[in-house]
Amino acid sequence: MALPTNLKKNKLSIMLRIVVSTLVLICGGYSILRRDDYFAGDGGTLHLGLVALLYIAMLVLVWWKNTLSDKANRICSGVVWCLTPFICYAMVECANSEWSCLFVDGAGLSIRMHFLNGMIYVFLLLFVLCITASFRISAMFGYLFFGILGAAQYYVCVFRGQGFVAGDLAGIGAAAAVGSAYDFNPNFWMYISVSLMMFGMILASRFRGNLVKGLKKRVALLAGAIIVAGAFVGTYFFLPFTKDMKVKLYKPQETYLKNGSMFAFVRSWRYLFIDKPAGYSIDKVQEIADRYNIDAQPEKISAKETPNLILIMVESLSDVNDIAEGAVTTNIDNLPVIHNMKQDAVKGTLYEERRGGGTAIMECEMLTGVTNAFFPIGTIVYQTMLKTETPSIASQLKDAGYQGIIASHPHHPTGYNRQNAYPLLGFQELKFRDDFIAAGNDGRYGRYISDAAAYDELIDEYEAATAKSDDPFFAFQVTMQNHSPYDSAETDDVKITSKDTYDEFVEQYMNYAYTSDKEIGNLINYFKKTDDPTLIVAFGDHAPRFDTAYYKKLLGIETDLTDEQEMTFQRSPLVMWANYDIEEEELGDTCDPYIAAKIIQLLGLKQTGFQRFIQDFQKEIPVINSLGYRDKKGNYYQIEDTASPYYELINEYNMLVYNNMVDTEHRIEGFFD
Repeated sequence: MALPTNLKKNKLSIMLRIVVSTLVLICGGYSILRRDDYFAGDGGTLHLGLVALLYIAMLVLVWWKNTLSDKANRICSGVVWCLTPFICYAMVECANSEWSCLFVDGAGLSIRMHFLNGMIYVFLLLFVLCITASFRISAMFGYLFFGILGAAQYYVCVFRGQGFVAGDLAGIGAAAAVGSAYDFNPNFWMYISVSLMMFGMILASRFRGNLVKGLKKRVALLAGAIIVAGAFVGTYFFLPFTKDMKVKLYKPQETYLKNGSMFAFVRSWRYLFIDKPAGYSIDKVQEIADRYNIDAQPEKISAKETPNLILIMVESLSDVNDIAEGAVTTNIDNLPVIHNMKQDAVKGTLYEERRGGGTAIMECEMLTGVTNAFFPIGTIVYQTMLKTETPSIASQLKDAGYQGIIASHPHHPTGYNRQNAYPLLGFQELKFRDDFIAAGNDGRYGRYISDAAAYDELIDEYEAATAKSDDPFFAFQVTMQNHSPYDSAETDDVKITSKDTYDEFVEQYMNYAYTSDKEIGNLINYFKKTDDPTLIVAFGDHAPRFDTAYYKKLLGIETDLTDEQEMTFQRSPLVMWANYDIEEEELGDTCDPYIAAKIIQLLGLKQTGFQRFIQDFQKEIPVINSLGYRDKKGNYYQIEDTASPYYELINEYNMLVYNNMVDTEHRIEGFFD
């Protein structure tokens, strides 16, 4: 016999309450498991009282039977909706600044910044309210949306050491691919943020009542949604008192504390749009291109035939002894192969665009010669800009008659959109994690496929290709072994001997790097025994993610790092070794966009006009990234410094980059490829 409708609803309601209550009890119980972190020390009693109050209130709300009239429900629902922006504001700031911007003397925001932050919550809630005409739905959406955004800001800052901005949305897929390797246990205030989100959603769900009924009123509300959206855009992007307020994209967490988390996030959307360089025109770009004769030939090399190229970007390969400038000492040389490589070798020190992440940024810089310095910090070209076929060293070698043209990475193809980006750069064959596993090249060091296994894959590719054809071979590989976190080192050869700078995390990383260095040596030993002339280029993508406090410790400072100081901690080694005679050279300080031009020169191939521009540019500006640039005398300048004696040269490079990557419909033909 079928149950009456009311009985069915009551049964469903009870089941739903049991499920929600169970979730509340599990989340509340989690705080007991973390009691030593959450409730110990000063303020522990206050923390315990806050948690108890929140979770008791949630259970009471879940089991409270709403017998209010429709009118009372509508009034209560409206009151809860009015409280929602305040609770959401507290929720996000708990996650990002432990509430300090709201209550702590000297750390709080100005009244104006409180207003600008608070109105972001109001604007969004008003917009959703106009769309749904429901206090309950719009409030619940607000709690969920801002709760997730606050958590994203918190975890990105914890894992990467840098705050979350709009440009990071494009990298969510890559972050998710390695997310399981990190510890997601929240600190106390992040836990309170999640608890506030749960409390707010339960509170909003307990009252019912729509704002209006009828078609005409709904149309009026939709018109209101358009007005609200326009007011939001105007307020945060066009009004004089907000449009000139900048977000420090390299260290956005500093802007979080100064201007509020949500304001910093909203303003960071402005930086997704790339402005034309000053004085940009197609005629001006053509004028620059005309200065470089595309028929010029590179220097002669001694190889009897065109050499093979093995190009390797080694995940997080960095020389801690170098970036610490002697402050860290070890029992043995931490990178003996690279340090002792002298014969037939070209070496340098790369000043990378990022520290602790953003591999695809440096990868794209190296392949294309395009610096990220003229884009908003954190721009991932693979994800946001690369939409058409784009000249790169891969397409250049393909046109020169190379075989292979393989790009491989022993991790997921969706990371940084590589599966779509590589073909647009000219790669003909792609290999990712599943291909390594299928080939049996899936040995591990720590959490990921080892460099040893990755190089076995390279050797297999080389042997298979050269068995079929005498054409020169090219393969590019991005390794994965040294990806953080560094808590699973399988060797302990390297020991930090300097007590003042000892750190277990850093020491484990140094053993990862030591193992990578050894495997580079093994790969070189293999090609020493081959008859085919081969150039091996290996370099790190970025320095590892150490806590910023550790870098301050190395410098002996307590203040925030300046941009120039940050640059010193973003160094990685570069080595080019050939099994044929090349002139030994020490490049000194350099950067990723310059690598391809040097490789083409060492291979004895014709450089593009763009590569010759880059080599001339490098003579004046050996180092450039988003933090600034250094001239050949070591003087530091910021990118936008119009008083710099190199401003015109910098702007020329900017114009070429814009023409190649942004104004693709008018890309100068024959200059970049």
